[in-house]
Amino acid sequence: MPRTYVPKLKKYTAKDLEEAINPVKQGKLGVREAARQFRIDKSKLSRSLNNKNKSKQGRKQALSVDQEADLTQKITVMAKWGFAVSKEEIKRVVQTYVNENNLKTVFNNGKPGDDWFRTFCKRNGLSQKKMEQLEKCRRTATSDPFIIYSFYDKLGETIKKLGLQDKPSHIFNLDETSFNLDPGRVKGVSAIGQRVHRSIEGSGKENVTTMACISANGDLLPPLIIYQGQNLWSTWKGTQDIENTCYAVSDKGWMTTAVLILGFKSSARWSSKDPFLL
Repeated sequence: MPRTYVPKLKKYTAKDLEEAINPVKQGKLGVREAARQFRIDKSKLSRSLNNKNKSKQGRKQALSVDQEADLTQKITVMAKWGFAVSKEEIKRVVQTYVNENNLKTVFNNGKPGDDWFRTFCKRNGLSQKKMEQLEKCRRTATSDPFIIYSFYDKLGETIKKLGLQDKPSHIFNLDETSFNLDPGRVKGVSAIGQRVHRSIEGSGKENVTTMACISANGDLLPPLIIYQGQNLWSTWKGTQDIENTCYAVSDKGWMTTAVLILGFKSSARWSSKDPFLL
């Protein structure tokens, strides 16, 4: 039978090499003993100890490992809090840091280029993603547990007060959303696998707004669609829309009190004398 060659030394990583170097530096093991115990080439271990191979191939990093780690931590926290930063924003932050600290880099006027950004993300486990708008008021409310608990306490009290405990068909929840939002033209940077949002101060509504309303027992009311304009054109109405869909217009295509009342009045569901809860 042919002989099977068994390599004497295993493949090792930089971490394995570091683990072999530490006991030698601490005087616990000799170079030969450490090489045999960790199964690392003795010459390689010796050169590492003597810093003969300290320099790495390629250009030296503009920022140190600690500086990049600190920047990465801040980027991921910003993304978590709903303030994801873009590629250009990161490059400008680095430019400011380099110039204010008089760091010597190959950057033009202290501002890194796209090549640096790509390698920076690769080294630190970051990626670019299309950002989603998240209204500041919503993010603030959903991040405070006391606000959430208070809401459900008041909801329970109101249901009892109106006598709707056994009438889910009279309890409704509604929500509105808008199409053609524009945060997505800029990509945000965050940790790989982490979703990114860009919190905004305003309503975040542009062009067309829709509202859906459903009862606690699953009955869905016809949708309300709001266009931007002064008059509602017949060509704006769909040919295959849901029956009894309500159309309206407002100056900016946003939800207004008048439009909301119009949407409710258009439904025959409110003919009952019993109260309804929204």
